[in-house]
Amino acid sequence: MSSACQNSALNIRQQLLLGGSLTAVFAMPSIALAAEASPVISPLDTVSVVATKSAHKAFDLPAMVTVVDVNEPAVAASSRIKDVLRDVPGVEFNGSARRNGQNIALRGYSTEGIVILLDGVRQRFEAGHDGQFFVDPALLKKIEVVRGPSSTLYGAGGLGGVVAFETVSASDLLAPGENSGAAMSLANQSVNNEWLVSATGFMRNDQFDALASIVSRNSGDIALGDGSDLAADDEVISGLVKFGYSLTPQSTFKIDLQHYQNDSREPNNPQSSSSLDLYDKTTTSTTASLRYLYDEPGNDLLALTSRVYYTNTEIEESERHSARDMSRQLDSLGFSLENKSRFGLGRDFSQTFHYGFEFYRENQEGSDNSGFQGEAGGIPDAETDFWGVFIQDEIRIVGVSGLPGEFFIVPGLRLDNYAIENAAGVDLDADEVSPKLAVSYAPQTWLMVFASYAHGFRAPNMTETFATGVHFSIPGQGSNNFVPNPDLKPETNDTFEYGVGMQFHNVLSPDDSLRFKWSHFDTDADDFIDLEVNFSFAPVCCGTSRSVNVSQAELWGYEFEGAYENPRWRFSLTAADVDGKNRKTRDYLTNITPATVVANIQLKLPEWNSSLGWRATFADEHDEVNEASEARDSYRVHDVYYQWRSSGARQVHINVGIDNLFDESYERVFSGSLESGRNYRAQLNYQW
Repeated sequence: MSSACQNSALNIRQQLLLGGSLTAVFAMPSIALAAEASPVISPLDTVSVVATKSAHKAFDLPAMVTVVDVNEPAVAASSRIKDVLRDVPGVEFNGSARRNGQNIALRGYSTEGIVILLDGVRQRFEAGHDGQFFVDPALLKKIEVVRGPSSTLYGAGGLGGVVAFETVSASDLLAPGENSGAAMSLANQSVNNEWLVSATGFMRNDQFDALASIVSRNSGDIALGDGSDLAADDEVISGLVKFGYSLTPQSTFKIDLQHYQNDSREPNNPQSSSSLDLYDKTTTSTTASLRYLYDEPGNDLLALTSRVYYTNTEIEESERHSARDMSRQLDSLGFSLENKSRFGLGRDFSQTFHYGFEFYRENQEGSDNSGFQGEAGGIPDAETDFWGVFIQDEIRIVGVSGLPGEFFIVPGLRLDNYAIENAAGVDLDADEVSPKLAVSYAPQTWLMVFASYAHGFRAPNMTETFATGVHFSIPGQGSNNFVPNPDLKPETNDTFEYGVGMQFHNVLSPDDSLRFKWSHFDTDADDFIDLEVNFSFAPVCCGTSRSVNVSQAELWGYEFEGAYENPRWRFSLTAADVDGKNRKTRDYLTNITPATVVANIQLKLPEWNSSLGWRATFADEHDEVNEASEARDSYRVHDVYYQWRSSGARQVHINVGIDNLFDESYERVFSGSLESGRNYRAQLNYQW
């Protein structure tokens, strides 16, 4: 590569290090004050694609959206997904300190009520306590979190929002003028003596690009904040293969293949605090997709994307002190076809129609050699078909009825159908219509207000509808058994949200930016799907468990994210609070979260190609509970981190940090065990 190309590549990488790569936590672009001639590009600028399926500056959207750069110094070298998303307001995780059992909670909804995407492909494993998605952070480029009902674009499951994982591609690792390269990583963290080794190769030319990556993690028991250990041996192997080929400048094929395997030693329920009754467990997850994209410059009516995808997730368990073997498997095969049509009547008016069709089929199988006729309790053999059609319009209008500024209006509508059937031929079939209307108004370049209404729904899954067999047993007494309920209705909600955002440039010094965005939401939820456990010792032990639709509920809360940045410092602040009650009984809902604030201050040291930061998390006590066992104390957790990158053509990156600096002993809401104690971590990356 020529010296000119090398210098160009170094300048770009240096800008990413000292600006762009440090901006992932907040989805808020910077726009200059009205007195300036043109918009100012700020390091805080991020772009969201998931929120509307079109690329927009996230701050401009009438919604709360966060885009997380996985290489940002505060989260680089994270071992678990929960570590990457710790700064995102409103995001909480169920489970324990173990890697398995990571389930996201968002705006009062657990993972079943959130759309999880991996490179655009749904991740919907019906896992009970074992987690519903499996991906290694080392393979990721970024994560988008869209908060609020999203069924209009994404169908079933879009009650609380969307969490979309995007893996790295060759173009993300190659600077202009470079056509090939490779990278290796070595990392260790002390809290579970985890070692990571990874290797990646990538290349491109005018017609194709390709990437192959493999990641290995080995870890042991986890040291908790109270000084005890949590059994959690893991051996994880992850792989990623991506290939793109352009037939013409307008026509492109892309193949993505991601595989994850974890051989672990842990309890049947990895979310518990137990280190007894351990199982040898193998979790495998494979996601494959073939995409075709057609976008012809000058043709505003055609921007086509089609996708065929397949996912397979399986968990096999063997109890260590018996001959019991269990397994559960979910296969999914899907197809989608989408198009964009653009219309414009000048600089004061434009609109983009986005419309499409989606179909996917899921098949679940379970087995347990200790169950009746090999049946696995709570894992019915069943199949589900989903199809949906949607249309959305994005309208931009400048100067409505003489009003200054710009309106952005996003109406949308989707029709979904789902059909669930078990092996005995018992079925459930239903439709759902999901409308949405969102509006933002920017009367000045520094001010934006927005409001929205959206309807979301979640179809009952196969396990909730047809579960049979043993739920749990009491030795010498009997068993609590699942009872199917093929009359379940879909869980739905209606959310009204409003908010405001402000953004400024040259506030305290040249080349600085200040911005924040705040919203309040109110959600009315109907037909919550809940597991009703009827337990008694008399006349016989131990009753039944059945999924039922429960009474109406309400959720409300707020979210805030803001940041100030100049060439030397970056300070960010996020806050969120979610409350909820049953509207009839006035009982608290189980997935609400206490007020949580995260502050992050970062010192940028361009003279040493590095950054130094301190993050503090403050969570209020969780006392809005129906049972004392659900309460959690308040906690304060502090982390420090440092990142250095070389300035040569061969890139060396070093990330070091201390998580939970003061060894706080604390427990999150929805969690079955304490969190990890003090953790020293270090990672070395070498790219050439």
